[in-house]
Amino acid sequence: MYLRAFPNDFSIWQAAIEIATIIIAIASISVALIAADQAQRANQIAVDTYKHTEEKDSNDLKFAQANMISTWLVSDANGELLVSNDSKTVDVIVNNDSKQPIYNVVLTTGTYQGAGQPFLKGNEFTSSIGTVPPGRYKTRVPYPGSGMHIRIESAITFTDVRGLSWLRDATGVLREIDDVYKALGVKLPPSNWQSLTKTE
Repeated sequence: MYLRAFPNDFSIWQAAIEIATIIIAIASISVALIAADQAQRANQIAVDTYKHTEEKDSNDLKFAQANMISTWLVSDANGELLVSNDSKTVDVIVNNDSKQPIYNVVLTTGTYQGAGQPFLKGNEFTSSIGTVPPGRYKTRVPYPGSGMHIRIESAITFTDVRGLSWLRDATGVLREIDDVYKALGVKLPPSNWQSLTKTE
């Protein structure tokens, strides 16, 4: 009798083992699917991070030289602008901190405080310089005059060594532009050339 009961008990145990195996297999598949989903999400995050880094690096490279170009009007010890005796021009510094020249340089002035434009347009308000090598230089730009509660500063357009054109306005904002001459309304060929004097 003991031998007869064993096969029946064995069948129950065998069925229980098969059911447990099925449950374990289902659980394993569920865990594998969850892990695959998490791996896919992690991979997508890695791809997005790479793309963002690549775009940032590309943008940094694009702005590399342009960020190193600046200009400002020259003031005396009392903070007064160095305006010419005939009040037609004012001294301006062009600073090229990069290791490459900039091209098609045009200077103007604009308002950084008070009512007015951040850069003035037209041949009567601009000075064409041409090429500026690395370094700091002094030149002159037409003086637009002053007004009550208005402060002016210089602005610059130029083309970098990569052929990209830029405008840094009187407020210091730098932006890419299509054409340095059109941006400042300079009629070609420019008739308002100024020379540079190295200051350092």
